[in-house]
Amino acid sequence: MTKENGVIAIAYLSSDSIMIDWALRDRHLVDGYGKDFDENYKIINYPGGIFAAFRIDEFKELMQSFPVSLEHNVATDGMARHMKEQIDVLSEEEFAAWMQYHLLTCEREELQGYSSHLLYICRKCKEKKN
Repeated sequence: MTKENGVIAIAYLSSDSIMIDWALRDRHLVDGYGKDFDENYKIINYPGGIFAAFRIDEFKELMQSFPVSLEHNVATDGMARHMKEQIDVLSEEEFAAWMQYHLLTCEREELQGYSSHLLYICRKCKEKKN
């Protein structure tokens, strides 16, 4: 809960990142089809499941049913989950450059789906947005 005009930050998981990290890397592209993800390669969220994953447009649509206005949608880890071996060996100078790149691109929607975690930052409104 927050007061009117208060800032709310909501973390969510990316369905597309799970497809890369789990289905591709761990080779579940065949055995997960229809069970863990649908024909559009979107992770299936089961009632009572521990986690739910969303595509960005799907999450934004869900949030339209609440009295909030979007301030920022941020990819918190970007490609880091998928490139961890390369990032772990960077020098301090290279890592600083990588972080600069990440901070400059974390709000670019065309790159956000690859991030494992996203952060939806919004403000509470008086009434539900249409």
